[in-house]
Amino acid sequence: MSPGSWVFIDTNIPIYASGSAAPLRNPSVAVMEAISRRRVLAAIDVEVLQEVMHFAYRRQQLERGVTVCSHLLTVVGAVYPYEEEDAAAMMDLMRQVPGLNARDAIHAAIMLRHGLTHIITADRGYARVPGVTALDPTAAVALLSE
Repeated sequence: MSPGSWVFIDTNIPIYASGSAAPLRNPSVAVMEAISRRRVLAAIDVEVLQEVMHFAYRRQQLERGVTVCSHLLTVVGAVYPYEEEDAAAMMDLMRQVPGLNARDAIHAAIMLRHGLTHIITADRGYARVPGVTALDPTAAVALLSE
């Protein structure tokens, strides 16, 4: 990943960035700032928005969810829909990669359909997905500093 390249942003990055003190908060904030400054061309899918809202709803933080989603819609370069072919690819990925959950599999399927190979995420499950390179937010910030 280099400045100006396209990456998928997993749900946990904006959640960490908008949260209170946590080990991944600062690197997640740095990733979101790089996206805002267009140093990183970021893509998400509609499921990221749904996951953010679900997270906020479960914690009775609806306004936080709305704020995070609104910000994402402002700064990301692409928001991909969930298509029927993605459902089939999700199921295939779940068969191929033991332990890959449905949420991660749908993001990976959508990424691969759109030719994205890198994801910034705190989730280690993506490292086992063929064709996907997972970068934790700390590693992503280090790459952007080069």
